[in-house]
Amino acid sequence: MILVFDFEVFVKDWLVVILDPIKQEEYIFHNDSEGFTEFFNEHKNYIWVGFNNRSYDNYLIKGILAGFNPWNINEHIITKDQPGWSFDDSLKNFNFNSFDVYIEGGGSLKKLEGYLGQNIHESSVDFRIDRALTEEELKETIEYCRSDVMNTLVVFCKRKADFESVFELIKMYDFPLSMLIKTKAQITATILGAERHDYDDEWDIQYPTNLEINKYKFVVDWFKNPANHWEGAKLECEIAGSPCVFGYGGIHLAKLNYFEEGNFISGDVSSLYPAIILEYDLLSRSIPEKGKKEYREIRDKRLEYKHSGQKKMSNALKICLNSLYGVTNFKGSPVYDPRQAHSICVTGQLAILDLIEHIEDLGEIIQSNTDAAYIKLYDGNDEEFYRRCKEWEKRTRLNLEFDLFVKMCQRDINSYLLVLDNGKIKGKGAVTKELSELDWDLAIVNRAVRNYFAKGISPEKTIQECDKALDFQKIYHVSALYDRAVKDCTFHKETFIKPETGRKNTRTVWDGNGKIFEHERTFRVFASKDSSDGMLYKQKIGKSPEKFSDCPEHCFICNDSINDENNNKIVDSIDKTWYIDLSWKKINQFLGKIK
Repeated sequence: MILVFDFEVFVKDWLVVILDPIKQEEYIFHNDSEGFTEFFNEHKNYIWVGFNNRSYDNYLIKGILAGFNPWNINEHIITKDQPGWSFDDSLKNFNFNSFDVYIEGGGSLKKLEGYLGQNIHESSVDFRIDRALTEEELKETIEYCRSDVMNTLVVFCKRKADFESVFELIKMYDFPLSMLIKTKAQITATILGAERHDYDDEWDIQYPTNLEINKYKFVVDWFKNPANHWEGAKLECEIAGSPCVFGYGGIHLAKLNYFEEGNFISGDVSSLYPAIILEYDLLSRSIPEKGKKEYREIRDKRLEYKHSGQKKMSNALKICLNSLYGVTNFKGSPVYDPRQAHSICVTGQLAILDLIEHIEDLGEIIQSNTDAAYIKLYDGNDEEFYRRCKEWEKRTRLNLEFDLFVKMCQRDINSYLLVLDNGKIKGKGAVTKELSELDWDLAIVNRAVRNYFAKGISPEKTIQECDKALDFQKIYHVSALYDRAVKDCTFHKETFIKPETGRKNTRTVWDGNGKIFEHERTFRVFASKDSSDGMLYKQKIGKSPEKFSDCPEHCFICNDSINDENNNKIVDSIDKTWYIDLSWKKINQFLGKIK
C-alpha cells in the first residue's frame, strides 16, 4: 500500500496533498499539524512515495510530528543549504516507510513533467510571501501541489522496476521497510556490514600481475609514476591507431567521424567492476571478512537467478554489485577506500589494453570505452579472434559477452550508433540514443538522425511526416545559477577600449528589453514560423542574457499540457525547416564537416 505526497511551505502557511492511488482518495492538510499527525499515525505502515523527499519532504513530516514549524525546517534545508537530519536530533526518533522516485542526474520533477507533455507552469504564488495566503492563493497552491502529486505518481509508475528491485532486496535481507528510503549504495553497505575508516595509502595502487602488456607498456609505466598520482591526471596517447585517453575514470579510445559497414564485433566484459573486485581481491577494506564472503555469494546468486529467468531477484542483487564501486571513492560512504577504487579502475583499463594489444592485428579497433572493445575484423579472422579472446579470459579471469553488428557510425567516444546483425539499433549520445518517455527532448531530431544513419532516410522525410507536437518539444530549465529567463531580447554592438592593450574592440550588449519570466523556471519551446517570435535566454541579474543550447532563433513557448485538442494548432505553428536544419547539423558533426 502506497501514498503519494508533496508539501508546499510558506512563511505563514504549509500544506500537504496526499493521494491513495488504490482507493483513489485524496487528503489535504493545511496548517493542521494535529490532523496530519493523526492521519500519519493511522497510515504509518504505508509506503510514502515522493519526489526528492529523501532530502526535503520527509524532514517536514518528521518536523511536524516533533512539533516544529515546517517553515523553519524549510529555511534550514533550502536557504541555509543544510541536510535535513541536522535540523534537530529529535527528528531521528521518527522513522517511517518511504521511497524517493528522484534519480540523481535524472532531472527535476518539472522537467520530467515537460517530457511527458504535462502542464509545467509554476505557481504564481511567491513562496517567500511574509503573510498568510489569501483564499485565491491557497486554492492555486493546492492545485499546483495536486498536479505535482499526480505527476509523481506517473514517474513512480514509469520507474516501477527500480522500486521493485529495491523492494525485493529489502525483503531478501529481511530489512525493515524504512530502509526503502536509503540509497542503493547505503543498502549495499548495510548488507556487507561496512564501517567507515580513513586511509593514508590512497595511491598505493595494486597492479594486476597476470597481464601481458608489451607494446603498450608505457601506459603501465605512466600509471606507476608517482607524478601522475592525482585526481584528474590523464595520459593522452595513440593506441591501435586511434587517439586514446587513460586516467582515473576509464579508458576512452575512439576513431573520430568513423562510418563503415562490415563484420564488427564488440567484446564487453561482463560486470567489469564487480568481477575485478572479486577476482583481484579489491573489495573495500572497510568491509569485514563476512561481508566479503557475502559479496561473492551475491554475485553467484545473481547469476543463478539470471539464468533461471527470475528477473526481479536478479535485478535486486544487481543493485549490490553495481552500486559498490561508485561510492568506494566517496568520502561520505561507509565503504570509502580510495586505494581500492583506484586499483579497480586501473586494473580495468589495463585489462582492456591487454585485450586490444592481443587482437589489434586481426582487424581495426574502432572504440574502447571502459569495459569493452569494438573491432572491425578482417575477413577470415573470426575463429582466431574468438580463440585469443578465450586466452584473454583465462589469463585475466574475466568474461566477455559479444555483439555482432554490421554498421557503425561514430562521431566520438560519447556519440555513436550501431546497427546490430538482427537489425536493432544501439546508440549513445543525445541524438543517437534510444529515448525514454522521461527523456523526450527533441525526439524528432533524434529520430531523424537515427533514421538517416541506420536506414538512409532523409531528415526531410522523417520530419515532414511527423504530426505529433510532443516530438518537436525542447525542454529548457533555468538552473539555480541563473535568476530568470528572458524572451524576445534585442542586442547591439558596442565599441570599447581594452584597458590592457589600449585597442578598440566590440562586444554585444543587451538593449534591456524583452519579456521577463520571474516565476517560470522550466519551458517547453518550439521553433516558430512567426519571425516576430524571438529567442529564449537565461539571465543573471546585472548580466546580459545568455543563450540556451540549440534554442531556435524564433520560438514560441507552450507550458500548457500537450493533448489532442491543441496538438494540431501547435504543429501548424512549428517551423519544421528549423528541425531539418538542426538534424543536418548534427549529422554533419558526425561526419566531421562541423566541429
